[in-house]
Amino acid sequence: MKSLLLRRQRGTATFFYMLVFTGCASVSPSKVVENPYVTDGASEEAATVTFIRVHSFFGGGVAIPVYLNAELAVKMRTETYVTLSILPGRYDISTGKDRMDWPGVDEAKAYHGDLVFLPSETYFILLYQEQYGVRRDPQMGVDVPEYWIRFEIIEIDEANKHMSGYEFIPLNAD
Repeated sequence: MKSLLLRRQRGTATFFYMLVFTGCASVSPSKVVENPYVTDGASEEAATVTFIRVHSFFGGGVAIPVYLNAELAVKMRTETYVTLSILPGRYDISTGKDRMDWPGVDEAKAYHGDLVFLPSETYFILLYQEQYGVRRDPQMGVDVPEYWIRFEIIEIDEANKHMSGYEFIPLNAD
């Protein structure tokens, strides 16, 4: 009986690691999509907003979507950044699972926050993963951490530290 239980636990652990590392091997691409709030940069009134996604182990191969007022603006892999020209105004910024193309995985929940972008101002927004709980996975019989992707406005010095080693996402990447 003990031998059977041990084999089952090893099998579950092996399956879990295969799932994690297979997910990392099939990385989702980062890309900017057409968005009604993002300009081509010609507007002098637009705010310059740089989104920076820091390193994360879990979900590192998944491109997290960033929404402006429920409109997709960009999908970002871990250790990437993008600079967008955004029309001035108040925005509901959201990230996370409720809009993520990641079937069967519930770890990343939606995170929302209101930000106001002023004309001709520059902002740096750091996206980072934060664990908010643990749930028991009924199929695997193990505890699974639950995450969401949070964000905060940071200063230029901190932004430069991240961006120096990260991949830039071009506006016209397909």
